[in-house]
Amino acid sequence: MYYNYKFMDEFDFSEDEVAKEFICPECNSKEEPEELFASKGPPSDLSSKKSDPWDSVLQQMECISCHMIIPAHLGQRWNDLSLEQAQKQWKDFYKKNNKKQKF
Repeated sequence: MYYNYKFMDEFDFSEDEVAKEFICPECNSKEEPEELFASKGPPSDLSSKKSDPWDSVLQQMECISCHMIIPAHLGQRWNDLSLEQAQKQWKDFYKKNNKKQKF
């Protein structure tokens, strides 16, 4: 696997798991989001502290209420991620670099 972010290890999504209902970590909306998928190359420098966590996000969802682009693993809370954990990761890693990500 190309990606080795310290915080990505907890997002390994097993085939046995089913994604949960979408809840936006920004505004708590439960409206069905627009889903966006992409193929991206690996980040150029994984060891850099300036690495962008968005570099490894292949599934994004646009919240219908706040129009923020949310990584699918946070919006659907993969691997039993709680809403609080998703909100913390959103605020700590993704929101500041969001810039309305649409690949």
